Amino acid sequence: MDSATLQSWLNALSTVAAAVSAIAAWRALKLSHESNVFQREQGRPYFSFEETRMERKPLPTSTSTGGPAELDPNVALAKGLFKNYGARPATEIASSIFIIPTDDSSPPMESPSSLADDFPPGAEWMAQLGEQTINAPSHPGYFFVLGVSYNDPLTKRNYRQLFFMRWPGVKNGVVHGDIIAATREERDRLIHKHRRLLSNYV
Repeated sequence: MDSATLQSWLNALSTVAAAVSAIAAWRALKLSHESNVFQREQGRPYFSFEETRMERKPLPTSTSTGGPAELDPNVALAKGLFKNYGARPATEIASSIFIIPTDDSSPPMESPSSLADDFPPGAEWMAQLGEQTINAPSHPGYFFVLGVSYNDPLTKRNYRQLFFMRWPGVKNGVVHGDIIAATREERDRLIHKHRRLLSNYV
């Protein structure tokens, strides 16, 4: 092989090596970017809604006297614990509670609300879903749908979540004290039937 041919081969190999090096550097940069995006996404605020239950409401006369609270036998409060399990606070929080009769006997009710302050990681808030009169010997129950919208202050992304729960109601004068998770079929049916109502959180 003469010197000109050898030099040509060396130049070609140098060009290929430079291209491979550039591709490797681009790939490393891409992987680093994807890793950073993944870590930021993993640290996003994320809400759970748990410990849902029905509680009897104290009578106003008993709370004003300072003595032991007397509970109203005809009224119950639906409550649940709202918690941020993410690594960053949630900002610009807006939410709505939708109360939908399981038998569609009346139109759904909506109660919107918002939080003025940020919701830091690990923060908890006992939310009241609604007040129900339960003096009838039977009641088919309600679906409680909690919608929440919030922002991640780092990524500026908006997130939306929906929580679907069901109160089984009153049967033979016995009030069901638990609020249970709705089934997947119930959730899908509620979204399909009330998509416009739930549109801000879907």
